[in-house]
Amino acid sequence: MLRVTSGAVLSLLLGVGLVVAMLPSPSASASAVAGTDQIVNITFPVHDQGRLTSYHNDYFGQRSRGDHGATDIGGPNAYGLPVHAAVGGRITSINGIEGRSLPSWGWAISILGTDGRTYRYLHLGRQDGPAEEAYAPGLVRGSEVQRGQHIGYVGHSGNASASWPHLHFEISDPNVVDRQGTDRINPYFSLRDAEARRDYPSGSVARVNRARFSDVPSDHPHLAGITWVAEQGITRGCATPGHYCPSNGVTRGQMATFLMLAGKLPDGGPHGFSDVPAGHPHERGIAAIKAAGITSGVGGGRFDPQGIVRRDQMATFLRNALDLPRSDRRFPDVHGSSPHAGAIGSIADAGITTGYKDGTYQPGLTVTRAQMATFLQRAHAAR
Repeated sequence: MLRVTSGAVLSLLLGVGLVVAMLPSPSASASAVAGTDQIVNITFPVHDQGRLTSYHNDYFGQRSRGDHGATDIGGPNAYGLPVHAAVGGRITSINGIEGRSLPSWGWAISILGTDGRTYRYLHLGRQDGPAEEAYAPGLVRGSEVQRGQHIGYVGHSGNASASWPHLHFEISDPNVVDRQGTDRINPYFSLRDAEARRDYPSGSVARVNRARFSDVPSDHPHLAGITWVAEQGITRGCATPGHYCPSNGVTRGQMATFLMLAGKLPDGGPHGFSDVPAGHPHERGIAAIKAAGITSGVGGGRFDPQGIVRRDQMATFLRNALDLPRSDRRFPDVHGSSPHAGAIGSIADAGITTGYKDGTYQPGLTVTRAQMATFLQRAHAAR
């Protein structure tokens, strides 16, 4: 990258009498903006080592305010992962516990580092959650923190998406001016350097279990989906208080209620199914999805509310609910003659399912309550 020092400019002026300096325009590339891609010696801030999170060079990604000016570190199952101070210093701002309402970027901490730079950690916790899900205990404005110290938890507060919890990590340097006139530098190269040096936080800090279901541990593969359906009011768990029953199969009646609440469907009026009596716990959901054209039942005027939903049937429910186009995409274990083949291809195209690691879809397997939560979360993101 070309850098011109003040001494070099002075020499040129003395030698030729006049120099016309061609400065980069506001649309110049990242490599043409002096100082924005410098490497800072930091500790990687998320205690994960790439197991549940990823990141890329999104400093110049466009946001409503212009360039992103930061790096997002996250993933669908990243909620609650511990966040640590990349550099030691003093907390200059900690939103939500200073007597003010949360700003658009949610729970966040700013730290003036011992190196003179400011480090910002945004979208911690969840917007309507407690401070304990955003910040480590005991932190206030003015607190001194050490490099690598636990300071908070990855979240999706503010204007972040619940389907991709992440840490918005930002570095400002008073000696830098980027193409938008701010003093931010690109954290991506420093993060890469920290990983190359294997400079990760030491010690063990448990992640936040935001699901609050005693049978859903913090490392459950469907934690993000289960938490999302709980936060959206789609479910309060199963019949056992405080439990979600993640491995239980989903009945057709439950599926109807899930779809009604997730899609915010209006009441459907009379449903006409002979096996769904008045007062049935899923009567409203069943009527709603019939009126919405998602299903017409199993034939013979029946809905079969206690029937267990298979993975192929689930695909048709979701395809109809989202009005997805039919797809010719095929998994090796899904025969083209299957009445659900097109729907399975549709939800795969929409990113709602990727199938199993061996490339199969397993259409005949039962859909568990945990899987259903993830399917609904992804379907919401695909809208």
